[in-house]
Amino acid sequence: MSTRTAIARNLRKLGLSAIVDSSAVRSLARAPQRSVKPASDTDAGDNVADVGPLLTVVVPAYNVEQYLSQCLDSILSQSYTNLDVLIVNDGSTDGTASLCDQYASKHKRVRVIHKTNAGLGAARNTGLSYSSSEFITFVDSDDVVPPGAYERAMNSLSNSGSDVCIAAVSRFDSRNKWKPFWVDLAHDEDRYGISGSEFPPIMWDVFAWNKVYRRDTWDRLVGNFPEGTLYEDQECTAKLFVGDAKLDVLRAVGYNWRLRDDNTSITQQKTSIDDLRQRLDVALSVLQIVDQSNEDYRGYWFTKTLGEDLYYYIREVPRASDEFHELLSTNMLELWKQAPESSLKGIEPTRRILAYTAAHCSRSELVRLLVHLERTQNAYQGFLDNGHPVFRILDFDQTEFQLPESLREVATDFLKPRLEITSYLSDTDGDVTLRGYGFIPNYDIDYGYSADLFDGTTDSIVATLVIGTESGAVPPQLSDTYHSYSDRRFVLRIPHSIIDDVANQMNSTQSGNLQLRIHLHVGQHSWTVDRVRRDIHSSAGYPGASHITKRGSRVAFYGDPRQGTDIIVLRPRLFASAIVLDRKQLRVDLKSFSAQSSFRHGVDGFYPDSKFYLTVSKVERELARSEFTYRDGVASATLVVPENQFDESKSVDRLHLHVVDQTGKRWAIAIDREQATRDRDSNLAVATTGYGYAVIDRPIQAATASSLSLSPSGRTMIAAGTYVLDPTVARTVTPTFALVGSSRVVHPIRTEISHSERTFKAEFPLTLLNTDGYDSPLEPDRYILQLLLASGKAHPAAAWVTTSYKLEDGLPEHRLTPLHSVTLSAVGTSRSLRIDLSEPLSARTEAGKFNQTANATVFLSPTRTISPSTILFESFAGAAVADSPLALDREIALKYPDAVRLWTVKHPLTPVPSGAEPVVFGSQKWYDAVSSAKILINNNNFPHFFRKRSDQFYVQTWHGTPLKRIGNHVPPKSLSLSYRDLMTKEAERYWDLMIAQSPWAAETLRDAFNFEGHVLDLGYPRNDVLANPDQLDVLRHEARLRLGLNPDQRVILYAPTWRDNLKERSGHYSSVDFLNVNKAAQSLGTDTIILYRGHSNSLSATPKKFNRQVIDVSRYPDINFLIAASDTLVTDYSSIMFDYVVTGKPIVFVCPDLEEYRDSVRGFYFDFEATAPGPVVKSSKAAIDLLKSARVFSVDTTERYLKFRELYAGHDDGYSSTRVVQELAQLFQN
Repeated sequence: MSTRTAIARNLRKLGLSAIVDSSAVRSLARAPQRSVKPASDTDAGDNVADVGPLLTVVVPAYNVEQYLSQCLDSILSQSYTNLDVLIVNDGSTDGTASLCDQYASKHKRVRVIHKTNAGLGAARNTGLSYSSSEFITFVDSDDVVPPGAYERAMNSLSNSGSDVCIAAVSRFDSRNKWKPFWVDLAHDEDRYGISGSEFPPIMWDVFAWNKVYRRDTWDRLVGNFPEGTLYEDQECTAKLFVGDAKLDVLRAVGYNWRLRDDNTSITQQKTSIDDLRQRLDVALSVLQIVDQSNEDYRGYWFTKTLGEDLYYYIREVPRASDEFHELLSTNMLELWKQAPESSLKGIEPTRRILAYTAAHCSRSELVRLLVHLERTQNAYQGFLDNGHPVFRILDFDQTEFQLPESLREVATDFLKPRLEITSYLSDTDGDVTLRGYGFIPNYDIDYGYSADLFDGTTDSIVATLVIGTESGAVPPQLSDTYHSYSDRRFVLRIPHSIIDDVANQMNSTQSGNLQLRIHLHVGQHSWTVDRVRRDIHSSAGYPGASHITKRGSRVAFYGDPRQGTDIIVLRPRLFASAIVLDRKQLRVDLKSFSAQSSFRHGVDGFYPDSKFYLTVSKVERELARSEFTYRDGVASATLVVPENQFDESKSVDRLHLHVVDQTGKRWAIAIDREQATRDRDSNLAVATTGYGYAVIDRPIQAATASSLSLSPSGRTMIAAGTYVLDPTVARTVTPTFALVGSSRVVHPIRTEISHSERTFKAEFPLTLLNTDGYDSPLEPDRYILQLLLASGKAHPAAAWVTTSYKLEDGLPEHRLTPLHSVTLSAVGTSRSLRIDLSEPLSARTEAGKFNQTANATVFLSPTRTISPSTILFESFAGAAVADSPLALDREIALKYPDAVRLWTVKHPLTPVPSGAEPVVFGSQKWYDAVSSAKILINNNNFPHFFRKRSDQFYVQTWHGTPLKRIGNHVPPKSLSLSYRDLMTKEAERYWDLMIAQSPWAAETLRDAFNFEGHVLDLGYPRNDVLANPDQLDVLRHEARLRLGLNPDQRVILYAPTWRDNLKERSGHYSSVDFLNVNKAAQSLGTDTIILYRGHSNSLSATPKKFNRQVIDVSRYPDINFLIAASDTLVTDYSSIMFDYVVTGKPIVFVCPDLEEYRDSVRGFYFDFEATAPGPVVKSSKAAIDLLKSARVFSVDTTERYLKFRELYAGHDDGYSSTRVVQELAQLFQN
């Protein structure tokens, strides 16, 4: 603390704040001037009695106009109202200063200090100098304080007498909210009056802003913040933690920390060498403080610093300078040498080897490891050494990354079992059988299993269960690069004897929640999974109650299956020995268990002359009742169920059954599942609750699938079942079904309906007729079988079709057809039928990371042979049969008809050129083809595990002349490490010939990919058809015919590129529609059709809804057809412009984000505005106005258009394919 600050504080304590705050005194002391604003009576906090000591809230603010109001509002609305809110405007250059003054003028509790910019530490110190309250806290001005945070903290300090109260933290951005991982380490429970040295995990919480401090403790142990540096919090909190400060550590969240979407926060810029230097300086300063603590605290600090704090700088090395790497490596080596070996072993395995490599190895070796871990998602090869878990990491070429042997051991704390129940079965005797898989990721070893039922309220094991292993597949998506985890399955049984034993110890009809726990054992090590998840798409997801045992007990499942498996033991008082529903007439027979004897013998205060009734009710309203009669030890009641009492907004309504006595006391009636049904072949049906009690379902508009079959060819699927369509609600009594996916609705090709039996059989195509006139498989997606309902009433537009009990018992089910890998599952609490379609890869040999890696070893085989007459063509990894590879295929087929031509496809039905053969991407056949073909022709790249033999020839056609920067020219942050590494490796090691559209493109591509081989810059083969007027006319006619367009219609092709900076909440890239195609189509009239061509990177975005004049051609395989069909192109920065100019047809550019895209997002290779071969407009309206004018539909022969075509497409004369194939002629002669 400076002398002037100490004097100022003492004067304030004497009540002389006015003197301290006077302009003359502050000018004399060269202190920042306080903004003096008249107080206002509008502060809501002043209307509440101020209880408790004054808490000063220091809010440093610098250029936070966008966030400041939300921050201050969250403070001023706190339930603890005795606040002194002190905003320190740190020389902001936006509207922050004015906003601060507005708050000060409206709120008595707000003060503002305006000062020149000096950084966060200096701003906080200014706040300290202006505060004399007993308690103080800090808030960053872009963050939010949740309700009740300060009241909770002040109460805690008042009760405990501690020095600091530390609240848990939550993070948020514009889309999501989440809890940092370390919160569970530091705030796992409430702790009061502890010291930091006795609880090392508290050092994760290094921030100043989620804490409330006693000011005298702060002054004694901390003083001022360091100034002129980042991470100023950490030295301060270290002094508190290592010193004698008493801490209250709370579980409750007391601070919401913003992650800015634009990454403008100074601590989000990890590639900055200044940031790194300051981070290292702080680490060394904190180390001097930590050295004063005990060994456990000091060791924990090394683990955290090397494994967490500096990890975020390690991963930025490929994007940073050599100086950055050198600085990081040197300092990490020094820290590594000082760290105890136990601390190093405390680092998570992959981060441990990263820290070692960063400290001891070259930059290239570190980058190689980072790339490998990105590709494998941090998988490693785990195994046992003398019974202890150890690990190693090998790259695809089986080269091991270095790490001392003593550091290969993995602590069991890092090993978290992955376990899930995937099947449920209840036998008629009441036994329950659960099946599933269980293993520890990265350790594909033999496990032992044990299981029990655990009562958390008594902290005791209620029963030990029988569990064993069984053979069987584990879902391939769970595999990793090194392990398949096949046969890591278990079968667990809960015998009826255990269920009965638990029930006998109960004092009521229901036990408390019993946790199902499963334990994994390896040698001397054991792991307990006390929250065993269940697969929600399986019979174990939401199972009904088990069969009732002979002694009258059963089990049911409670809670969210994704969070754990809690079991409840039930001992129903009443059980229906028979429950029969014949149309409306319901008969219930009750045969005695324990409480049923009350009907004849009297229990629970009832006597033999008591009367009992069967009732039907809806919610709490009784609809019908009937008295039980007794004969031969059986109580029976019959009543007519009212079927006109239902809620027509529901697909299925539900009525409840009870036994009621004369006093109104009632009991539910237990039944077994076999006594119930989900079939929808009648207006009323007996059903069960999750606890196994009888209810009456009133289906209104509903259907149930009882079977599903696939044709041998995989082209069709038949769903059969039952349905109800109540004629008083439905507009039609004939059901209509559909498979509804995320981007497509599939209608049946035929449906058989029996109105008398209320059955349906719907046959769905699993292929579609594309615009080429060929069948193609439905794209991979998740489809829900739905019953479509007539809209216009209170009911929804569709009802999901449920699964019958019998069908659900066999789910999930996996089937492989020639066209798809099909997974059938029951989803949600309704157990509705879902059909997942994916590429036709075998789960046993092709699907999953392990199988893909295993199959890729063919590239490493020294004995693989090359087929001299085979050519493999590939376009975008099989997503299309198009582009320059297709043009070259035609020319090769003409010149060399004996060549074996293979095409990579996503689906086997994908049409390939005549005489060629398709190979499905990722299949074993595809691996064999890529590894053995003499010539490889690709417009993109092969996967990272591709290795080319010296006697193979790789032609890289690329997929367009670039306007946007690509390859090595893209800013490091905009490309993943693995993709950049892959393209660098391919270009430098494997490409033999590159095709470029022009000499300009050749030079640009060569430099972008650091390609030193031969580049053939004699035009793009794919544009040959566009450069030939006769062929273009034929293509235009064919394309319009396929698209259903008239020859005289005006057709506009809108083909925007994707945006790196536009994403949906799901994380997928957003669709781009700056033209506003629906509005444009409406404005341009009915004789205009717009073809919308979204970029392939945005195909997973939420589907857009277009009007009838707009056709979505985003998935159309061949762009040339769309170019030929159109009269005008509307685009932005897409490379389609370089192809379109070959046709001579006009182009309009809609670029409202031109400056941002050019300057911040991607950047251009040339002056786009000055060079673009057409008008550039900034709005949809301007584009529509331009498209309305007749001149835009005439050929643009301006000098700019002609210059552009000459420079970038001058060699596209219709013969590029011929020239390229001539270049390859020698390969066909060998």
